[in-house]
Amino acid sequence: MEAAAVLKQCPPEHREWVDRLRHGGSMPLSSIPDTTSNSWACAPGDLFYVRGADYMKNKTKVPAGDWLLQPLAFDFLQSSSQISHIMNHPQCRVRTALDAALAASDPSSSEPFVWVFNVQLGNKTHHSMVYYFVTFSSPPPGSLMQKFLDGDDSYRNSHLKLLLRLPEAPWLVQMVVGERWPVCLMGKVVTCRYKRGKNYIEMDVDSGSAVLTRAAVKVAFGLAPLIVSDIAFLLEGNHPDELPERILGALRQTKMEPSSAPFIDMSLVSEGDGLNYKQVPSQIDMMSEVITLGEVNGNNKHMKGVTVKFSRLWSSSSKDVRKVESTKHKRSVTAEEEERGSGEGRVSFSYHQ
Repeated sequence: MEAAAVLKQCPPEHREWVDRLRHGGSMPLSSIPDTTSNSWACAPGDLFYVRGADYMKNKTKVPAGDWLLQPLAFDFLQSSSQISHIMNHPQCRVRTALDAALAASDPSSSEPFVWVFNVQLGNKTHHSMVYYFVTFSSPPPGSLMQKFLDGDDSYRNSHLKLLLRLPEAPWLVQMVVGERWPVCLMGKVVTCRYKRGKNYIEMDVDSGSAVLTRAAVKVAFGLAPLIVSDIAFLLEGNHPDELPERILGALRQTKMEPSSAPFIDMSLVSEGDGLNYKQVPSQIDMMSEVITLGEVNGNNKHMKGVTVKFSRLWSSSSKDVRKVESTKHKRSVTAEEEERGSGEGRVSFSYHQ
């Protein structure tokens, strides 16, 4: 389906920002059968075969038909560390546009909900292929989609599936990747981590967490400028009431250039709604019993954009009181943190003008 036709399916009040995301990013949006290098396109669902309504009886697969979600964007990124929870990154263009759309939308209108599939390639340059899809309607109660959203990680791992086609690829890639991994129940093969927000769900798929997938990705990555691939995501149906299977979303990537992937700084990511930090090499002053941990950015609505310095009172207790000084506003903040023992922590706080 052409991008213009897909756009018409969006509610009118959401078309501007959806169209902007589709045509933004470092890789341009093209159309099938366009073979423009380093581009992506909306892949028709009928390119893939899924379990039909009678699959449990006759094992028959059928063309998948239309997607359940609409293609929103595609990002090919790299970093100095693994790219995780991209929707919580302050430079995530999709999260920025989503928040702006929610803030500007009429309360009575349909709210967008974004599905994010972050396929981490597990290589030394920490590349990620990030697929974004959007819907403007809630899944039917009791549907496979709703069960997936509400389920635990074990349920999600047993249902999240990837389909792969290679319309154009060197023989070695066809043999190592295409023939071995045309269908992959991802949560059973590699490590998947799930992040659920109010208006999104993100699946971080670590393809480097298993020896076989890591080797396959290594071969494909080295030949990426020669590969045209179609990727589809769906939820596996294992019971008659979960069939026929329906594709969540599908995209085509054409001859990607790894060196062109924008660099994203993952040290800017903070988790949760409070003030968060990653511990830096501590400066310990045993006389004053204070450890200076460094600077962080607050992502709480009261502290957004505020750079603060804070220190931890030397203590062996499981909870420590922190003094936080803002460099932007005249506020004093009292913070309390629960130790995690991994050099990372979350600080919840109250502040005063």
